[in-house]
Amino acid sequence: MASCSRTGLTARQAEVLDLIGALFEVERRAREAALVGIELIALRRSESKPIVERIHAWALQQRALPQSPLGKAIAYMGGLELGLRLIVERVAI
Repeated sequence: MASCSRTGLTARQAEVLDLIGALFEVERRAREAALVGIELIALRRSESKPIVERIHAWALQQRALPQSPLGKAIAYMGGLELGLRLIVERVAI
């Protein structure tokens, strides 16, 4: 997890950023391995899907005022949920 005191982030902000970073790491490894088709979907299902589920669970656990920066970020992320879930089922994303 990112050092909260060093970055100025709260622990909960650092937690979700680490999860998002983990998604990018899975995609980086897939590109480096030149995975395509069923191999890419299998990697995303095995590694990205649990991360996406953790991000969704994280968002549901948060309590923030709707107009606060965190509240706005959570609302924005809620609008992207379908896209995050599709990433584990589609090759062309």
